[in-house]
Amino acid sequence: MSDIVLTLDVNDKHAKEMYDSIIHDLFDKGRADVSLKQKDNKLSFIIKSKDFTSVRATVNSVLMKLRMFSELDTRLKENKIDEE
Repeated sequence: MSDIVLTLDVNDKHAKEMYDSIIHDLFDKGRADVSLKQKDNKLSFIIKSKDFTSVRATVNSVLMKLRMFSELDTRLKENKIDEE
């Protein structure tokens, strides 16, 4: 089977902070390779593998991290509103 390459782009005003917090968490731990690039407000996750199952597992892992950032951002906004 040929190589599968999936790029997931995320635009967020906190892209640099997100990049800094997860770049050291990305390392070889499965059949897929994942790399992360950041420029301005854009994060790009590049997932490479030879099988779709490992791509799906890696996407799920990335989405869990992104969901964590989204929930954190929401809660911080709620706290700011409560303080005002």
